[in-house]
Amino acid sequence: IVAAIIISLFGAFYFAFNSKTDSKKLRASSKPVILVMPIKSSGLSENQKGFANGVTESMIATLSGYQAIKVLSSSTSFHAEKTKMINKTIKDEFGVNYIIRGSMQVMGNNARLNLEITDLDASKVSVSKKKDFKLDDIFKVQDELSNEILTTLQISLGVGSVQGSNWTKDYNSMKDFNLFLNWREEWRKFTKSGYINSLRMFEELKSSYPDETRAILVQEAWQLYQKLLLGLSKSKEKDMERLNYSLDRAIEIDPVARDAFAARSIIGLRMLNGNCEEALSDIAQAEEIGSTVDTLTIAGTVYELCGDIKKGIEAKRNALLLIPNDTGWFITNSLVFSLYKDNQIDEIYKLLGDDIDAEDMRPTALALYAFLEYEKGNLKRAKQYYERAKKNNFEKKKFERQFRQFREFNSHQKELLETTLKGLSIIGDLK
Repeated sequence: IVAAIIISLFGAFYFAFNSKTDSKKLRASSKPVILVMPIKSSGLSENQKGFANGVTESMIATLSGYQAIKVLSSSTSFHAEKTKMINKTIKDEFGVNYIIRGSMQVMGNNARLNLEITDLDASKVSVSKKKDFKLDDIFKVQDELSNEILTTLQISLGVGSVQGSNWTKDYNSMKDFNLFLNWREEWRKFTKSGYINSLRMFEELKSSYPDETRAILVQEAWQLYQKLLLGLSKSKEKDMERLNYSLDRAIEIDPVARDAFAARSIIGLRMLNGNCEEALSDIAQAEEIGSTVDTLTIAGTVYELCGDIKKGIEAKRNALLLIPNDTGWFITNSLVFSLYKDNQIDEIYKLLGDDIDAEDMRPTALALYAFLEYEKGNLKRAKQYYERAKKNNFEKKKFERQFRQFREFNSHQKELLETTLKGLSIIGDLK
């Protein structure tokens, strides 16, 4: 249902977006900033002129429900319109990446609503959409177009085309699809609060799908996996049993489920006494079905856990190529850590570039960057980045756990960890 609605709109946007240059722009965070300009209208009576503003407010409200983007308020929209700000000024003043503009034309009870998305980095319109309708259906139409725009942005900016288009087929409504993506954003924080929030969202989704489905079972497996790793389980044996069941049952329901095979590969390896032969077999199966952002990210970690760090780095790089925007720096952070352990220091600087100054950069990446600056003798800069790492909830125990996750925690890795922790303790308090 959801997939059928968004295919035509998504296709044009995705290919237009990915035709941009590979250069990254300095921004406040990893979340793209969206501005919905006030909908212009013609042919509306005095009693109907509020419809256009209603469409604007509805779209802002709909888009704001997705956590991986930042939607500016309607007051900003009306200010930009009133002061006749040009695109460059909007981009420079508010850090806007995309502007959504629209117009509504009315003749009697017949109406047409036109919408377009302008990519300010590429300086061109990426999507245009129009809808003819009866004015009596204005509320239905504004919701439909708002949801279409939202889904296009979700897939193109956050999760990649292949897995995003596939995921839309798992849910019966735009609301459920959006809830799933917000669950994913919370889960990827990998914190206690993120776990609590994602659990609430998962339980809400699960209540809407009482029968066993592959999608819900895979979600449940990830939820249990995080619960166990964060030490939040009160019945470890029971949770482990359910975890194992969820993974195997998901594959039983859908034998070509790449997400289930990828999940079982890393969860089996880290939590269920699996071995590398089994994990690599599951990853191979997932990749044979077709690579996605998530399967490649997981594959990268599995390869590293099984001793092939260079292949792991390659997989994570390929994952980044599939998405224009690494929301929350999830993959970037993982890749930085891998490059550090493989002593590819120059590659870390190339990868991060100006993005190291993003306000939501992950604490591990910031801490490692601080240590590298310390090694270069830039103590002042090292302190600045380390303070930001602590502000973003850097934890020594979590940092150590990332080092020790490898099955062969050899003397070189142990020495690297000790050297890094010693350097960080000199830069600032290490807790």
